[in-house]
Amino acid sequence: METGGHHAPVWEKAQRARKAPLRRRGLCDLPSLLPRLYRAPGAGGRRPVPLLQGQDRPGARAQGQAVRRIRLPIPHPNPPAPASGPVRSVHWAPLAAVLLGTFLGTVANSSSNVALPSVAAQLGEPLERSVWVVSLYPLTFAVLLPLGGYLVDRVGIRCTYLLSVGLLTLGALGCSLAPSLPWLLAFRILQGIGAAPIVPVVMAVAGRYIPRDYRGRATGYWALANSVGHAAGPPLSGVLTQYAGWRAVFFLGVPLGIVSIFLAWRKLPHDAPGHPRPFDPAGSLALMVLALAGLLALQTGVRAGGTSPDTLTYLALAATAAVVLALAERRAASPVLGRHLLSNIPFVASMAVLAAQFFCLFGLQLTLPVYLIQGRGWAASTAGALILLLPLATAVVSPAAGRLADRWGVRPVCTCGVLLASASVCLFLFWQGSTAWWTFGLGLIALGAGMGLAQSPAASSVALLVPPEELGVATAIFHMARFLSGSIGSTLFGLWMARAPTPSTGLHRSALAALIVFGAAFLAALQTPRRPRGSIDPPV
Repeated sequence: METGGHHAPVWEKAQRARKAPLRRRGLCDLPSLLPRLYRAPGAGGRRPVPLLQGQDRPGARAQGQAVRRIRLPIPHPNPPAPASGPVRSVHWAPLAAVLLGTFLGTVANSSSNVALPSVAAQLGEPLERSVWVVSLYPLTFAVLLPLGGYLVDRVGIRCTYLLSVGLLTLGALGCSLAPSLPWLLAFRILQGIGAAPIVPVVMAVAGRYIPRDYRGRATGYWALANSVGHAAGPPLSGVLTQYAGWRAVFFLGVPLGIVSIFLAWRKLPHDAPGHPRPFDPAGSLALMVLALAGLLALQTGVRAGGTSPDTLTYLALAATAAVVLALAERRAASPVLGRHLLSNIPFVASMAVLAAQFFCLFGLQLTLPVYLIQGRGWAASTAGALILLLPLATAVVSPAAGRLADRWGVRPVCTCGVLLASASVCLFLFWQGSTAWWTFGLGLIALGAGMGLAQSPAASSVALLVPPEELGVATAIFHMARFLSGSIGSTLFGLWMARAPTPSTGLHRSALAALIVFGAAFLAALQTPRRPRGSIDPPV
């Protein structure tokens, strides 16, 4: 190494090194780095302590001594992002455990439609009362979603999920043993209470245990579990209803729940409770009473007239609940409806598109099995297999719709989806007793494709339309709105089907109502974000 001051070539080499490209040579002149490499000289002329060991003292250049050159790494001006290595299985194990619970909750919702005619016949109840078997589950689930998010923060992910699936499994067992319709409805409410925390748990698992680069994939797996649950429910329900009875449809949740509890016990890590946001119990209770009283008013109004005492009582109860909800929302620190979010027009528009979709989806999934079984005389297994085409088409189209929204924007994809769904519903208006089965299949495929085109872009745009600190509240409101809308749709469509003189008439009324709702969804889709999602800065 060249250190002597009598070696003249040392300075010439230092000059050449200074002029050479640093990236190629990787050399730095030590004097230019002295202010950063050495601390300031101490009092009394003490020699400063070098920050890098083995270097000359800072006064060497002033004394004419040669300065050693050191080889230091030169940072690249635009360093490439480190390549993401393979994700270990430990990252995906907690998510896989809770996705089974997602599948269980979705099947508990989608499987009851095909079994409904058998439930009404064996329990000796009219269809307009038995429809609550389908409606109460999503209604309870939707209203209690904010409570589920609060429990995740309050007691932790693991405890909340085990409690949730335990209640869901206990409710499934109770439904399979229910001796009468009131008992069956009570256990369906218990199932809805158990299913409410599952969505917040899945989102918390994805945010805590999945790396940021893989959270989009995790959300895709969650959507896939939902789609598979919607697709598997009708055919499973049809086969079990035809060969084992409607009680087997509900008992299916018992073994699935036990397996889900076992996997969660083994794979979900023990986590400490977080810092929960304030919960709004008064607002949540008032919202549930408002939704339930409103549905009861609709039901009694269709059956007994709008001026009957029962209808007026339920309307008064709904109005009282609405006043209490408004007062609670003004005083609550964390209101259940997030009134500040309702002024965000694109957010409300995206929520309205999905609410309209779930209104029609839940309603038609109840109407179509009744029409095919009672109006066409089909077996329950055949009707369930045909209805499978609707959620299957949605599951196939939804991923492609997300990629199209990234390229073209949310608004054009949502608008095309709503238009396609409206066109397919128009076909239902012309279905008669002599219509070929493949015509039903094409209509259901077109309807599912249209819903898939609207669902994925509208759902994924929510994260880009609200501030990061409000994302949790916005997600809860978003899911609550779509499941409340689905509960209302299943109730209204079931009432129209029950009050219609023939199943064909009931189907045509339901199709006309779905067409009107899709028309409103088209107007809402015009207010969704126009730019591609990639051009909007996502929250971090």
